[in-house]
Amino acid sequence: MGKQIVPKSKIHILRGSPAAPKSFADNLLLSHTFNFALEWSLLVHNDNPLLWCRQHLTLPQAYYYKVETTLAQLFTDSFITHHVRSGKLLALTQGTRIDCHNTVALLPSGCLVLVLTKDTYESCGMVGQPSAFGGKGQRFVVRLDLTADEMQPGRAQYERMQWSFRNCLTDQLSMLVASSDPDTGESLSIEFPSECTVKFELIEPEWTSHQNIPVPTVSTIIPGETSRSPGNEWEDTALELYEWLGMAGVDTHQATPTVTYDTFPSKYSTPEPNYPGSHVTLTVRGFLTPYYIHRMFSQLRQLTDTYADTMSTDHHPPWGTLSVWGFRDSPTSFGDKEHGYLTSGENDYTLVYWPSNHCLGFLVCGGYDEYA
Repeated sequence: MGKQIVPKSKIHILRGSPAAPKSFADNLLLSHTFNFALEWSLLVHNDNPLLWCRQHLTLPQAYYYKVETTLAQLFTDSFITHHVRSGKLLALTQGTRIDCHNTVALLPSGCLVLVLTKDTYESCGMVGQPSAFGGKGQRFVVRLDLTADEMQPGRAQYERMQWSFRNCLTDQLSMLVASSDPDTGESLSIEFPSECTVKFELIEPEWTSHQNIPVPTVSTIIPGETSRSPGNEWEDTALELYEWLGMAGVDTHQATPTVTYDTFPSKYSTPEPNYPGSHVTLTVRGFLTPYYIHRMFSQLRQLTDTYADTMSTDHHPPWGTLSVWGFRDSPTSFGDKEHGYLTSGENDYTLVYWPSNHCLGFLVCGGYDEYA
């Protein structure tokens, strides 16, 4: 028997203007649903912009809920009508392992995704498709559009779903649930059925800053106009920039604020050209909605341009980054493609922005990911 080939993680690099209609950035931000952390960063020459950022960045109020419930208790007729059909709600089971447990997720579109073991699938009587991952015929994916006309009380498909919730999918689940305004990213309150046990979780961002570090000159490293065909030099330099961001991220999370980038115990060097600069980072953790993240990126663009116009005094323009980490055991990733864990479960991305309206995107997918 031949040796099994394990799929490898992949990185995709995209570029374009975020101001363009249907830009890759907007599509990415709004189609990657389940995220547990983000880092918002501004990098400038010499100055420490921490106070300036805190004064000018308007943070959307963000919170979510931890809910102990069964599917039958949560997805009542009233809850579906008032919350699911609004197009603002998302939910994900917590503590389930996507490659071996039953996992439930609700997309903002109103699509309920059930990733089920073979035994559970065969007993529940709902129609799905074999999972792309985890062994042939061992796991199945059921997608139910709760906004469809067929999903009304009294209709056959709806009643079959509710019967399955009451008789087959009866486990008590821990779920993360959130809702937010599509325009502002502000969290919206949710009224849960009385049978659910609900805990409110406030999201509290944290600021950090570093000064006098070597910062790559992004506008020089990544030219604004170049061919996008594979193998171009700009892709190699983009990967060098992504590597620098990873090293900077490791340093950002050190407990001692005096640690600087030149203390790494390696032969790594900052991409050329670079300049002495400051790195301000806002870290946010929790159950983060795509609308919240989209709002944060919009403000990153706005503040980077504003800083360039009003605060920058030399030829080193500021630039910003937004890095987002997806839940490892999420059933979907980019574009709501099917996602599994395998050995790592990556489904993360980073957007790099610099004036005016230049954007670079890095998408990281684990081996079990249909986007890859």
